[in-house]
Amino acid sequence: MKKTMVALFLGLLLNTKTFAAPAADARYFEIASDTTSELSSEMGPLSLIEENSTSAATDIEEASVIFEKMILIGEKIWKIVEAGKPVANFSAQRVDVLPQGVSKWQDLAGWQIPVSKRYERVIKNKWGSSVVTFRYRIIYNYGGNFNGQGSYLMGVTVYPEVVDVAWGWSFDATASIPTIANAGSTKNPVAAAEVLISSKIRTPLAHLDNTESYYVRADGAFVDLQN
Repeated sequence: MKKTMVALFLGLLLNTKTFAAPAADARYFEIASDTTSELSSEMGPLSLIEENSTSAATDIEEASVIFEKMILIGEKIWKIVEAGKPVANFSAQRVDVLPQGVSKWQDLAGWQIPVSKRYERVIKNKWGSSVVTFRYRIIYNYGGNFNGQGSYLMGVTVYPEVVDVAWGWSFDATASIPTIANAGSTKNPVAAAEVLISSKIRTPLAHLDNTESYYVRADGAFVDLQN
């Protein structure tokens, strides 16, 4: 009986040490590197429109549309990762940038195939282990016009593909569209938007707030503002 109790005690002690090891070594909770790199941008299963629309049926009078003034349809900021997991409704969060006087993207024609840009952010601790891996995709449709005039954006979104967070680490992320603008002229408007991905990383020993910024335009242009 005594030998059995000793064996149980030693087993419990070893298991406790195994789970407590990260907490006993401060390097586990400290950030050593934080890198973001672009991945290949092949399109996955997500598509923002079923087909390339070349015509639109609308009852809107052209005189009521102010082509050079842009309006944002959708939420300006939304959560994409919470407590280390993608939020349940991230796929419903999409933003359109349309001319004033138009309320839905279906009133425009000429939408082009979606642009997709993929990135992966990896945070390593001082053990050299990857403790946060966040792979995401920025997608948008471009080129929609109203009666052949202007160029606008539809379905701008940030799509989390992979979120992998180690024990003891906390990771949250939000996407936002803080600014929209006319990147063209009064006669030939081109909608543009800044896309921000803001994140918070927390451990008992490290706090890191980070924002990555991208620029998308209705002529298909994409700029990584970190470069």
